Amino acid sequence: MGISHGEILCTKVGMGGENSNKDLVWIGNTVNKSSKLADIACNPNNIIITEEVYKKLNDANKYSGFDNKSAYKTLMLKLDMWEEYSFIYNDVEYKVYSSSTSLEI
Repeated sequence: MGISHGEILCTKVGMGGENSNKDLVWIGNTVNKSSKLADIACNPNNIIITEEVYKKLNDANKYSGFDNKSAYKTLMLKLDMWEEYSFIYNDVEYKVYSSSTSLEI
């Protein structure tokens, strides 16, 4: 799965009339970038997101953690679930992040 952030255009196209067959078509640079990210995902369980999406993630979708209980206090250790990579799109290098961990929706 590839996820990007930005403006897109959605339009309904197709034949009109009594037996109309119209579909939604999504176009734009954001859609194309998401598609390219999905193409490079290593397996069906991987998610690749752009840096803009990564910055908007809440902690539950950015980190996994566990309680490290001691006699005096409980510490929450945050482990980033995302690995940073470089991605070239339209001759520009972007920072992207990959994970095979499920997101909370």
